[in-house]
Amino acid sequence: MHSRRCVSAFVVVLGCAAFASVASGAGAKATDAPSTATATQIIERIASEASDDRFFDMHGNANADLQRLMVLRFGATKDVMRAIDRISGNASLAPARNALFRVLGFVKDPASIDWLRAQHRSNAQHFYDEYVPRWKERFNGYGSWEWLTGRHRWIAFWMATFDDEPSPERRIELLGVLEQFDDASVIAFFGKRRVAATEPKEILLVESYLSEHDVPADGERVTRALAALRGVPANHEFLITVARRLRHEAFVPFLVDIADWTHSRYSRPSYDAQRALQAITLACDLNGTLTWRFWYLVHGTEGRDTWRRRAVDALRTAIASNSGEAAKRFEKLVYCWNDIALLGFMQDEIAPHTEFRNTLAGWVNLTYSDFYRERLRPLALRVGASDLEDWARRLLQERGYLPGSRKQTWAEAVERDNFRL
Repeated sequence: MHSRRCVSAFVVVLGCAAFASVASGAGAKATDAPSTATATQIIERIASEASDDRFFDMHGNANADLQRLMVLRFGATKDVMRAIDRISGNASLAPARNALFRVLGFVKDPASIDWLRAQHRSNAQHFYDEYVPRWKERFNGYGSWEWLTGRHRWIAFWMATFDDEPSPERRIELLGVLEQFDDASVIAFFGKRRVAATEPKEILLVESYLSEHDVPADGERVTRALAALRGVPANHEFLITVARRLRHEAFVPFLVDIADWTHSRYSRPSYDAQRALQAITLACDLNGTLTWRFWYLVHGTEGRDTWRRRAVDALRTAIASNSGEAAKRFEKLVYCWNDIALLGFMQDEIAPHTEFRNTLAGWVNLTYSDFYRERLRPLALRVGASDLEDWARRLLQERGYLPGSRKQTWAEAVERDNFRL
């Protein structure tokens, strides 16, 4: 917990990546070479490459030329779209086309919407393989991303694209974009999908989104959808990710069976089955399938309210016995307890103890999403009024709860996005 070397220890997206450099090639910064070239000149260089390895490194970081296009932002949009149109029929230039799609997915220029609508209808494979995944590469949504322009135009575009898309698999991809918006129109959209959805994956995404907006999950629908998907290993990553968000007890027997299963180390987010189990049950010290199976035999039928109450009572007892030792214990629990359902406990029983305040800043940061921003604000301000260590105060500044965080430039946003490890 005491991560002085990396003030963003609690920032799951970046970790300490901002303090590391990436090897040459894909991952080089836009500032590594003169950046006075025009969009056309940069695109010409990109089109001369024929290898995916030259555009992105193993972590997804763009090379210097792609970053330069990103820095040009909306000023490069027309050139990028023209280039994609020009080279789309040339199979040898497919890597360049894909890379340019990903540039558009990052900068999100609303002026590209009409062109994208045509792409969806004529080049759907490229749209879904390259553009959509890059668009939705944010963990906390788009409500607080200061660089998103034309928010309501984008929402309307994604809704219309969903309505036009006949493929259930691709509709899931589109829901993955829409679920990142905290907006009344999107909440209404998901409410309608709750009635209309029949595909298991869509049902789970709808229940997950609505639960984050205080609509209790329909346990029967969750259970049926999970039963339809759990037998196919290719669905595991999807189910683990939804379980981590939805935190419904129906996922527990499935997760216990695959407790030792882990994502690829390069996947985002890198949740494994055991971490999802810990987040649902708050049994944060358990490890391994056999241990989880024994736990499930004893506690599996109790339900999440009981699991949460047991964990909270254990911490209460520890605080009463030795609050200093309990604070050290909380430093480990915070990674497992980043659950908005615990907000009342944090406010009423943890915040009064000054030895917990730095870790509470981390809890706010880990629990944060656009959806919970205002609900977390009173606790963030209360904690921020304390004499925090620099790393803890900076976390609350970066979330926008406290003054003092320097406004990031667009070029810095590009650089930070391309320092992933």
